[in-house]
Amino acid sequence: MHLKELVLEVRDPKRPKKPAKRWVAAQMGQSEDKLALKCRHFTDLREQGWGTQHGADISRTWVDIAEGSVLAVRIAGPYSNGEIVLPEAMRSYRIGSWVICQSIEWAQQWPDHAVHPIMISHADATPDNKERRNRFWQAFGFRFENIEARLSYSLPMKVEDLRLADKWRENIRVYPLDRFHEKCRNDIKQLDQKIDLAFRRFQDLDQQISWLYENAVRYAFLGTLLTNCNPPTQKDVYQTEEPESTLPNQLPSNAGDTLGAYIPVLTKRQYRLQSLTSSATLLEETLREIQSTPLAHLVRCLRDSFYVRLVATLIGISLLVWLAL
Repeated sequence: MHLKELVLEVRDPKRPKKPAKRWVAAQMGQSEDKLALKCRHFTDLREQGWGTQHGADISRTWVDIAEGSVLAVRIAGPYSNGEIVLPEAMRSYRIGSWVICQSIEWAQQWPDHAVHPIMISHADATPDNKERRNRFWQAFGFRFENIEARLSYSLPMKVEDLRLADKWRENIRVYPLDRFHEKCRNDIKQLDQKIDLAFRRFQDLDQQISWLYENAVRYAFLGTLLTNCNPPTQKDVYQTEEPESTLPNQLPSNAGDTLGAYIPVLTKRQYRLQSLTSSATLLEETLREIQSTPLAHLVRCLRDSFYVRLVATLIGISLLVWLAL
């Protein structure tokens, strides 16, 4: 059996431009009469239970009908009524659509073969899911005895009547393993560059605000007149951050282990970049507020100054002593 390793990068269908939060390691094995598909599902570090595995065995086999035995293709699994069950965490991300499309593409080499009937399950006939279940199977060309029933079987059809519903392409990207290895390293490199820029921006803003607190009087009265009474806009030497974790020099030879090595490294960098960006945004707001109201900033600094509080305390004590005398 010929084996092929694939990685699916899965984005939220409602927000396909956002970074991926789910991945699927897929292993496809093909022989003359069988397509074996094993999938392992991963999520980012904030979600538990990542590594869920499921599979589907698609086959061409003899099926008994009233007129005798005919060759038919089981599109939806090895059971007598056809069945593919996805874990709850994998639903609503069009992963099931991708699985069925692989089955149909494989079956299209026998266009005149019958398609083994599938059963739509009563387990999926809940009020909030039945309509979605029906749309899913109808998109691939299946028709049913009674689509509104809790349990129904598909009507007879041939492989040539099946349709490829490829809406999954809007939020799922499929990579051969070697290309995904290259993508992993490019993603980490780009994130490191973005983190470095965000860290420099954060340090620059932090330096400006520190200067404004240390030189509040000079800035309040001379900042609009003299250049040297304004905060510096760039540091000569920036500190740098060492990455917390890196990819191994040699990535694993299968999709599941590759994702296991890649996802923690990627996710930590994404959260670090998000944290730096949020912190820099808050510093920018603080800087704009100080620059728009320098005198109010001076008053706040004087009010919070230790020396001012100390002088005020000494004056108060002196007054009390004077009054006592």
